[in-house]
Amino acid sequence: MHAISDLKKQQVGFRMPTYLLNEVDEVVSKYEINRSEFLNEAAKDYLQAIKKQEVYSRLGEASVIPQKTTILK
Repeated sequence: MHAISDLKKQQVGFRMPTYLLNEVDEVVSKYEINRSEFLNEAAKDYLQAIKKQEVYSRLGEASVIPQKTTILK
């Protein structure tokens, strides 16, 4: 959960390929949302996917790390 101060919005500008913007515009028109809402949700989904991938990657590394063994004498 984010603090209210973290929810303050900031205007950003960026460039994207025309074909991609056209696809975004088709979707936002179809679902009657605006570009900002769409791009915010897309960014959240992408960040969540990256975090999930990092967790699974760490789990995979943990299963590959050889465990320390003790030889009994």
